Amino acid sequence: MNSKRAVLLEFYADWCAPCLRVSPIVADLAHEFEGKLRLIRVNVDTDSALVEKYRVYSLPTVVFVVGGREVDRMIGSKTKGKYRAAIIKSLGQRKSIKS
Repeated sequence: MNSKRAVLLEFYADWCAPCLRVSPIVADLAHEFEGKLRLIRVNVDTDSALVEKYRVYSLPTVVFVVGGREVDRMIGSKTKGKYRAAIIKSLGQRKSIKS
């Protein structure tokens, strides 16, 4: 996760109803912030290493990683506006990490 771009990790499961609501929102925002943000979808049923590394216990969980470190996390289904605000905040932290 040492990407030059900010990384948004979306932890989900196919059987998780709230995840089904969040996924299109997160995908749309990843497209909106294309070039600044990389979306990685993590299926908790098939990628236990990342689930353990980021200590994900609830779904959906969205983790914001900048410069290889977690800078923010959102648990549960949120509005598009709340996710957008968290992305903007995380991108701001990316600038301060570069300095």
